Amino acid sequence: MIKKSLKQYCSEIDLWDTWMNNYKKYVPLFIKEATTKTDWETWDEDVFKEFFERSNGQCVSSLKQGYFTKNERQQIKEHWNELAPLLKKIADSQYHPLWEVYQEIKQWIRRFTSQDRKAATNRLIASLQPNLLCTIVNEDNLWELFSKLETYTTVEHIDFVGGNWFINSHKISNLFQKVLQPQDAMDIVTYPWQVLEHLRYIQGEKNNTNNYIEEKKELIEKNYNLILTGAPGTGKTHLARAIAKAMEAEYDFVQFHPSYDYTDFVEGLRPTPPDNNGNIGFERKDGVFKSFCKKALNSKTLNAIDNFNECWDKLINILNEQDYLQIPLLSGKSSFRLELNVNGDGLTNRTYENNDYSKDAWIHGMSKFFSKEQIYNVYRGLAGVPSGGHDNYRKAIIQYMIQNVGLLPYSKGTELFDSNKKFVFIIDEINRGEISKIFGELFFSIDPGYRGRKGLVKTQYQNLITDTTDPFYKGFYVPENVYIVGTMNDIDRSVESMDFAMRRRFAWKEVKANENTGMLDSLGNLKDGIVKKMNRLNNAIWNEETNEGIEGLSAAYHIGGAYFKKLELYLNEDASNLKEAYQKLWENHLRGVLFEYLRGSFNAADNLKMLEEVYYSEDITNDGVERQ
Repeated sequence: MIKKSLKQYCSEIDLWDTWMNNYKKYVPLFIKEATTKTDWETWDEDVFKEFFERSNGQCVSSLKQGYFTKNERQQIKEHWNELAPLLKKIADSQYHPLWEVYQEIKQWIRRFTSQDRKAATNRLIASLQPNLLCTIVNEDNLWELFSKLETYTTVEHIDFVGGNWFINSHKISNLFQKVLQPQDAMDIVTYPWQVLEHLRYIQGEKNNTNNYIEEKKELIEKNYNLILTGAPGTGKTHLARAIAKAMEAEYDFVQFHPSYDYTDFVEGLRPTPPDNNGNIGFERKDGVFKSFCKKALNSKTLNAIDNFNECWDKLINILNEQDYLQIPLLSGKSSFRLELNVNGDGLTNRTYENNDYSKDAWIHGMSKFFSKEQIYNVYRGLAGVPSGGHDNYRKAIIQYMIQNVGLLPYSKGTELFDSNKKFVFIIDEINRGEISKIFGELFFSIDPGYRGRKGLVKTQYQNLITDTTDPFYKGFYVPENVYIVGTMNDIDRSVESMDFAMRRRFAWKEVKANENTGMLDSLGNLKDGIVKKMNRLNNAIWNEETNEGIEGLSAAYHIGGAYFKKLELYLNEDASNLKEAYQKLWENHLRGVLFEYLRGSFNAADNLKMLEEVYYSEDITNDGVERQ
């Protein structure tokens, strides 16, 4: 979570003027009466009522519950001559806290109350020291403010002293005065409480967002496959990632497009480096989804040892720095010169004419090539290539890596079948690809009812898998800890339609523009006004409550929050140019997409003009608040 400064949060608050003005009216009178009067009956009647008699709606703090009872107030008034000197002491000390006097007043009042009226006592004292104590008189509420300041703001940690409201209140009062630097402390007395309420609201919004994500998380955990559909810009991809994070899952991401196919997704043939004669062959390679499923299966192993990838990178870096290495064969009788291939991603042992190692003396067609995959096969105790040719060279390379770059002896580890680690595969724009062509026989395996080995299928290049340690040596299946989230919108006229058999394998959830607005949180106090404008525009496109709108359109054509987030591109630092930023948003982003929505429809020009008028229909002040 991105934290903001306390000053930023204060700037997002509309000051509660009525409360502040009431406070500034009465508190100086409280101080005056307390410093000059020893008998409560000689106090100004209206001032005393506000100071002591009123419980709810009082100028310092409203106490609907927890205030002195009628009988307790009467007892205190009967002994007021004992309390008055203590009140005078604190009223006379406007810039120095009197910790002992506070405790003395607290203990004195406790003599006349049936229970410890902490908040009522705190309010009585805070009413006389506006420069030293804050207006949050309930100790639980004050602790909540401490906690929320630490969670949501950049304020350095403040030690909360348990059981001592006076010290804690003084710390909060000092903090707000230091941050806001008012000429008069009474100008900011409402801020501690208002900031607390503001942070409660933010937490509530966060909880709403968390609940929204939790709902989708539960949906995919029950169904394994989920498609998020909705209007463009509603944050479907962002939500997919948020769901994966809420599941504490490892996730990967791919975006489908018209040229994406089975060889990219499942497996296919890829060219190999040239052999000794310069001939290029083909070898089977896993696609992104199959590789992802392997990773999910590997998460179910215990004590596996395999640091090949990082050590391979170290070896490549060494060869980039010093051109070649002299590698001894395991027999110890000879060695060979090891270099990078021309692409810099594999190894080669070239043959040179007359030991002349210049580029011109390299004899083409007489070199040995070693790919990363071949070396990795040997590392795991397999043949580098099916024939096993030149594996004595590959074993020598492994030995060098063990001795020089920290390669550890390989261990497959022990399989665990109770792993709870989850893996989420996100397919963005899933309907932009030709689904049947991409998934192939996985059409069966992704069915929630056939997760695990019972969904095993033979893939198109199954017969080319020679590695018996490959978890999919006997066939492919989707592990039970793999979940699929797809995103799509139904209005893109250039994409494939998903057939009903494939649709049956997914749960579907529409993401509406007015539901997923968390992406606008970074716009701070502008967010509410932006959401209102977005909703107003969307209701003009199509109002779901009245089932009315532009003919030929629907809620699928709403404008999502991602479009309005682009306001950040045009706002200056203090957002004083909000009106101009809205104009640029319309001209550069919204007008174009709405024009496409309406292209070829009846009254397209008139409807576009109507939407523009709706967009600009209310004046926007620079604080983001919409005014009629």
